[in-house]
Amino acid sequence: MNAVRSKALSNSLNNMEKSKKILLVDDHEIIRNGLSLLIKTFQNNATVDEAGDGTTALRFLRKKQYDLLILDVFVPGMDIFQLLKTIGLKWPALRILIFSMTDESNYGIRFVKAGVKGFVNKSAPSAQLEQAIKTVLSGSNYYSPDMVDQITRAVDQPSSNPFDKLSPKEFEVCVQLIRVLPTTEIARQLGLSPSTIATHKTRILSKLNVSNLVELNELGKHHHFIQ
Repeated sequence: MNAVRSKALSNSLNNMEKSKKILLVDDHEIIRNGLSLLIKTFQNNATVDEAGDGTTALRFLRKKQYDLLILDVFVPGMDIFQLLKTIGLKWPALRILIFSMTDESNYGIRFVKAGVKGFVNKSAPSAQLEQAIKTVLSGSNYYSPDMVDQITRAVDQPSSNPFDKLSPKEFEVCVQLIRVLPTTEIARQLGLSPSTIATHKTRILSKLNVSNLVELNELGKHHHFIQ
């Protein structure tokens, strides 16, 4: 009887050790729900919370200690890099996996520098997403072969992506301009004045050799910033 109880206790402790707390942040409820169900098929006893915007995500993070944050590139109400910066300062141990339709070639190196531990495209098969989640939860990083190649090439040769010419702040502003957000909203999200946004806009158009926001939007489509 004691042996049975000991085994049961051991199994219980093992399950507790395997249990992970995961926060999903995506503005599409159907994606969050589907992802939550998928995670629970391979992650024993996982606790999965969902947030539809950056403000709600931060509220969850203040209340609970998570093992993994799965994050879309476009977070309503908040710039992705501002959110990553806040998380890095307040919860530096939190591991982050990007799950997005956006082409990783546009963000790869910038995300690595921002502390992201993995990137999976939403078009990837579920087995790849499962592998990525398990890898990042285990303490390792998960990047696709294309992204690893991009990081390697960045060390050896100049990038052919025109958006890599932009400074980190210009890139943040550029992403929001491509999304056709008003200047006042971009200023609010980035904590800058509208006049500063206007200055960045002028520099961005010049560096990318485009004349207006319509051409910038087309360039963004060409490089898969937007679908």
